[in-house]
Amino acid sequence: MKTLLDGLISALHVHDLSSREHVAAALDEVGDGERLWELLNDPAMAILGPRRLVRPHGRGIAWNPADERCGFFQFTRSAQADAVTVRIHALSR
Repeated sequence: MKTLLDGLISALHVHDLSSREHVAAALDEVGDGERLWELLNDPAMAILGPRRLVRPHGRGIAWNPADERCGFFQFTRSAQADAVTVRIHALSR
């Protein structure tokens, strides 16, 4: 659950543009690092705002979503096979 929550919360942030070379190189391990870097820094869906979302960690990266700002999580499985709805209630800034 922790990994899933971190991913969901990370998707609601925008990265602060720090450590570009290291982060983009680490993202190359899972896809097009430059394109992933652009998505990571796109503020379009960043309702939780900017932060140092990823940081260098050895040769890879560590994620740092603001899960402490979220006060409630709800996972609901629907009648449709493999369908899950997630609600995240964030505390005000």
